[in-house]
Amino acid sequence: MKSVVTTVVTAADAAGRFPSTSDLESVQGSLQRAAARMEAAEKLAGNLDQVAQEDCEEHARLTKNYKAKLQKEQDEQQQQEAAVATADDKKLLPTPVSPMSLEKAILHNN
Repeated sequence: MKSVVTTVVTAADAAGRFPSTSDLESVQGSLQRAAARMEAAEKLAGNLDQVAQEDCEEHARLTKNYKAKLQKEQDEQQQQEAAVATADDKKLLPTPVSPMSLEKAILHNN
């Protein structure tokens, strides 16, 4: 990768001259901005571990909440299925018949 200095010197050489004061001031400004950019990058990188840790913790929290919600829904579905099965079992049980109503049914059919 070419540096700012290399670019300025190459351009001046191609023009058949030495780098001008303006060229050198441009290089100096670029180097100062590079230092500021490097400092900003270091600050961002310093927080990278903290941000990654917070992201992992948030992901774990959301996963735990999702699993709890899913388990609750499964439990509710099992309860509903058990209630339906109990109701079906009650339908299959014979209805108790008193001897008197049995006698009436026999007399009525004859």
